[in-house]
Amino acid sequence: MRRRLLYALLTMLCCLSAGANTFSDDIYIYRNDGKFNAFLAHEVDSLVYSKKDLKGAEYAEPVVQEVWTADSVYRIPLSVIDSISVSVPQTEYAPKVKRLSPDYLPYINGVDGMTIKVSNDLPYSLRINKGDILLYEGFDDLFPSGFAGKVSSIKSTGNSLDVVCEPAELTEIYDM
Repeated sequence: MRRRLLYALLTMLCCLSAGANTFSDDIYIYRNDGKFNAFLAHEVDSLVYSKKDLKGAEYAEPVVQEVWTADSVYRIPLSVIDSISVSVPQTEYAPKVKRLSPDYLPYINGVDGMTIKVSNDLPYSLRINKGDILLYEGFDDLFPSGFAGKVSSIKSTGNSLDVVCEPAELTEIYDM
């Protein structure tokens, strides 16, 4: 239970980290009322939606988008927003991170906690070494809570390799 909670927390932090990185380029809000809003993304604290309109009347559903900066709140009615454009930067991973991409999945026979059972016929190009940080950001039957672990040992068990990992720190995963 603790391990699943750790994986869920780690995955949530990964998503939040990626979300925080989204604000590295400018944010453009195109409007159909003849106005245009542009914000320097590093100055935007958050984008939220409000159920109160510009006159203070409250509705059941959100009717206004609020762009929060350090010193101001810009309230834009949703009815006038045509589109919003934000450039998303590429996530920077630390050099030792090996993302368990779909290329790896056919060679993974199972997962038992922090141990991944890998087929012996894993191609050399996908080789896993002690000290590597394995990262799987998806959620499926094989990795129901995602996976992030630093390889502490690799043991041969006949037809497969047991890749034993220990929990990895966020600072070890992302190049910050």
